[in-house]
Parts: sequence; C-alpha cells; structure tokens
Amino acid sequence: MAFVLFAAALVLAGPAAAEPKDLGTFNGSETAAGSFGKGVPKVAVDEASGDVFVIDGGNNVVDRFHFDGLAWKPVAELKGSETTAGSFGFPAIPGPYDGIAIDQSTGELYVLGSNLHLLTAFQPSSSSPSGYEELWQKELTAGGVFSLAVDSAGNPWVSFADLNEIRQFDPASGEPTGESLSTTEPTWFAFDSTGVLYVDQPVSHKSGISKYVGGQFEETFDSGEFDIGLATEAGSDNLFSAGGFYLKEWDSAGNQITKVPRASGLYWSIAVDATHHRLFVAEATANGEEPAVRVFALPAPLPINVNGEGSVECETEPGEIEPCGTFLPGEVAQLVATPGSGSVFAGWIGCKQTGEATCEVTFGEGTEVTAVFLRDGTQGSQGEKGATGATGPAGATGPQGPAGAPGPQGPQGKQGPAGKVTCKVKQKGKKVKVTCKVKSASASSSALPWRLMRHGRAYSHGVARDGRLELDLSHLRAGRYQLHVGGQRGSATTIVIG
Repeated sequence: MAFVLFAAALVLAGPAAAEPKDLGTFNGSETAAGSFGKGVPKVAVDEASGDVFVIDGGNNVVDRFHFDGLAWKPVAELKGSETTAGSFGFPAIPGPYDGIAIDQSTGELYVLGSNLHLLTAFQPSSSSPSGYEELWQKELTAGGVFSLAVDSAGNPWVSFADLNEIRQFDPASGEPTGESLSTTEPTWFAFDSTGVLYVDQPVSHKSGISKYVGGQFEETFDSGEFDIGLATEAGSDNLFSAGGFYLKEWDSAGNQITKVPRASGLYWSIAVDATHHRLFVAEATANGEEPAVRVFALPAPLPINVNGEGSVECETEPGEIEPCGTFLPGEVAQLVATPGSGSVFAGWIGCKQTGEATCEVTFGEGTEVTAVFLRDGTQGSQGEKGATGATGPAGATGPQGPAGAPGPQGPQGKQGPAGKVTCKVKQKGKKVKVTCKVKSASASSSALPWRLMRHGRAYSHGVARDGRLELDLSHLRAGRYQLHVGGQRGSATTIVIG
C-alpha cells in the first residue's frame, strides 16, 4: 500500500531548553586508514554497548568505536570483503547517499551501499574479528538507493531516489515485504520507538519534516531551512535533525526546542543514544576540514532514590523549590529533602550535605543520589506504648543497678574524657547490636559500667568487660535511646529503634 506525502506549515513555538553540550570530535585518525577520507561519513549507535559505527566511504569500510572513559577508540573494522559480494558498494566518490542502522532489540547491523545498490545485514558474532558476521546481502534492482532506517518492529526500510518511494524489507531474509510509502522526492527518514515515522524532503529544501502516525499524515515541521539527517530519542518523543549549518531539536508537536550552529564541517548524518544520553553528528568535508563525528551530551534527569517516606526536590533559586528537571554534565544540582508524615530525614548518600536537609551534587556519568528517611520514634502514640511496656521488671531494676555500679568502676569511668572509650552501633531491621571498645594505657582489658536510658529512665544496665559490649535490643519498643558508658567521650551514643 502506498501513501503520498503532503506538506503543511506549523507556527514554531515552545519553551527554551538546555542545548546539547558539545564534547568534541573524533575524526578517524585513530583508525588503520588514519582518517575517514573525503566525503560524507554516516553514523549509527548501539545503545546496549554505547558503541558508535561510522561508514567511512572514502576508505570503503565501517569503523566501530568504543568510549573508554577518556576518548573514542576504534575497536573493530568491517571491510566489506567478508560479504557475499566482497564489498559494501560504497560509491567511488563518497556522497551522502549511503546508510547504516541498528536494530536496538537484536543488535543486528544494516549497511546500505549506493554504488552497487547493496543492502547487507550483519548479526553479532563472538567468533568474528569484527564482532559481526553476514546474515544476508541483497542487490536492490531499483535505482538510486538513497537512505536507510529500521522501524520499531525491527524491519529495515530503504529510500529509492529514482522511484520516490520507501520500501520495507524482511529482516530475516532481506526480501521485500510489499509494504511501501510513496514520497514526492528522494527522502531521508526515521522511525521513533512507538512507530511514528518522520520524513524530510531535502531536494526542495522547503517542505520541512513530515510526521506520520500509523501511516496517516499528521503535520509538517516547517523550519524554513534545509534539513537532512534525522534521528529520534527513545523515551522522550523528541526528534533531532541535521541541516548542514545547524543541529535542531523538535518536540512531538513540531515545536523547535533548540538550534545549535555547526562548529566546523557541515552536519549530515545523526544518531541518538538515549541510554547514555549522547548525540552523534557526522560532519561532512567543508572549507578544507576533515570529516569527523561530533559528540554531544544530552540533558538527562538526575537519578534520585528515596529510602523511606519522603520526597526530594531542587532549589532552582534561593527559596524557590520545584521538581528536579534535567542536567548536563558539570552542572550542579541543589537538592532539598522533605520527610513524609511520621518520618524524619536521616541523611544523604552520594552528594555533599550543605544543611540539615540539603545537599549539592555535580551531575556526571554514574551520578546517583539517595535520601534516607526514618520513622519518627517520638510520636505520641509510639511514646506512650513504649512507657507502658517499660513499667515492668526493667523499669524497676533500671534505677537501682546504676546506683551501685559507678562506685567500683570509677577509675575506668575517668578514662572517657581521654578519648579511650569508643562505641559503634550496628543495626539491621529491628536487630540492634552495640559494640564498645576500651583502650587502656595501663591494662589490656577493662570493665566499664553502662546504662541504656530513655526520657531519664534506665531500661537496662551492666558492665562492659574486656573492652567489648554487645546488646540485643530487639525486645525494646520503637524510639530513641541513649547508651551511657563510663569514660565515653562527649555525649551518649544514640540508638534509634524503628
């Protein structure tokens, strides 16, 4: 079935957004050929690994690059000699009419060579030096192969310039499925992860980018400028286009969100890695510059975990708190924790605490923050239950025990101010263990009196011998308790039972 593309203008509007951050380029100087050669490279990205594939038409190869944390390094090369025809069929004079695409669900790689009209499918292979082996290769009898993309179901599609048509091919065999779309001129196109099709019509330079949902025409994004390479960002419904002089970002309604001027060469092919929040633009030779791939960082949300009952927001201006948005690498986020009903804020993991419930973090790859909230043990209902439970034998014997013990243990108690008594609290669920260590200059062991207090009442007591004390407090009710150990430096050790 065929669908004819039409054009309709939209008024461009929309909120300002953070532009992609330019991280620099890699130009093929790291490869065996030493460059991408003259012409227009094409680019695709495998979101599972984050690796980037570049068609180097000038050297008739496909290079694979991996980011090692510092730079993009070549890790493999597909030469085309391993294919059925012994070639990818790239043109003798590299031009913009080749294609490369990856099925993100299977990892299968598709390469389109416009010189010999060859479409080649590769599948991942651990036994191949390049990491891939040929699945099939087809010579496309229709003339003027123009561009390539993979739809959300994993089917490769090819645009034919001489026919003004996009055709679908079977990913298992490479045979045409009979599905096609008619166009008004040679076309670049892209599918998003939900099946929406975007088509640009570069010859007229006027029609803009047409959007289709389920094969039905909806609207055209009309920027009034030349647009060519297209790519979508999974999970955001945003579209990126490379228009020679500009990199543009659009929302799903056709509003232009950002517009970034070219840094050097002309922008052509484009690929988005939503998993790693990166954007890749192939730069064509212009004004003597070598072809290259420019890398951008995309704004991304800060991963925030909440442990317990509470919420985390961002302070955008002094005193202005709102839900946290997206950030670029190097940007600083000011976070504010708000406990929920019946909870108290306990602290942060993964950022620098700047106040009782605030912290700041510099956004970057691997950044993650956790806010910890605990149940408030000082609530009225919980406090009353605790007091009632403690009026039995523990409440009666508690005050008497410490009265007699401090006398003989006086010398050890004086060691506290000298900083020789330390206590550590380990807590797992309702199981609480306390270990105190005593370091004495005059003896290898010591005995210290201890008391477990709450609201001025002692709930348990005893003597720590040989420098260690272990308590199982799981029988006590929820609340905050203070452990007093003879000679302990500073205030008592606080134990929170949730």
